[in-house]
Amino acid sequence: MRVVYVIVANKMDGLLQQALVSMYSLKLHNPQSEIIVVTDDSSCDIILENAKGISRLIHEIKRVDSPSCLNNMQKSRYLKTSLRKHIEGDFLYLDCDTIVLKQVDDIAQMTIADIGAVKHSHHEDVMLNSLNNYLKITGKQYWGSKIHYNSGVLYVKDTDNSYMFFEGWHKKWLSDLRTYNVSLDQLALSQTENRYPSIISELNGEFNCQIETKNGRNYMFNPYIIHYYSKIDEKSCFPLKTQSILDSIRENGLTDNIIAIIRNPQLFYFKQWKIFEDKESGFYNKITKTAKRFYHLINKLH
Repeated sequence: MRVVYVIVANKMDGLLQQALVSMYSLKLHNPQSEIIVVTDDSSCDIILENAKGISRLIHEIKRVDSPSCLNNMQKSRYLKTSLRKHIEGDFLYLDCDTIVLKQVDDIAQMTIADIGAVKHSHHEDVMLNSLNNYLKITGKQYWGSKIHYNSGVLYVKDTDNSYMFFEGWHKKWLSDLRTYNVSLDQLALSQTENRYPSIISELNGEFNCQIETKNGRNYMFNPYIIHYYSKIDEKSCFPLKTQSILDSIRENGLTDNIIAIIRNPQLFYFKQWKIFEDKESGFYNKITKTAKRFYHLINKLH
């Protein structure tokens, strides 16, 4: 399986450390996978010089020019939305803030004509804050898509339709950036999907378990890929979102403690899972405690 990452980073933003974790987890369960990194010149030098252990996991680095006027986040979206024309054949795209827990080749056995993706937040009709802000900024009417797909995990086949979709996605992203200074690829993806509604096939939530969402916890027990969203959050249930862990990886690489998290991220997540209080019935409190006990039981059986 050809697996693609986009990395545009500096030495201190934590992205390289998250990418190292994701790539290590991928190779742990998929040793024959080929990792391709699409990046720009400055980030390529940083990858080769500063990320402990990351270069040995990478099969190929593709340097792609991006406009110098863009910041790093915008450059990464520029590269991500144009990936299809830089990569030959079928590929699996992963955001850096992911952990792989199974053989991803299984995704290729599914019925996917062009592109496969999981619903954003594992739910239909998700009106995100970013979407509401976008509509205010642009003065546009909501385009009415019932499903918003998450762009953190994409299985992309080598078809005319996938090339057409990515071209439309990239153009829409560029248009939003130039006209409204909106950098989010997620919104451009949704509008492109609305334009080409039959190109994306829905994948099971286990292929992109978005643990920071309420519905994502439904897929935590047996996921293929965990997607934990990269924003640093010291109060997060998930240790890889904390600055201290990323600093440790930057200084010491993947220590035994970090590898333990990679091998069994659900265990560390449930250990710190925040209790969702329902003031009237305590319903979520009971569910959370039950889920913790159930996962610990399953973990012992393994």
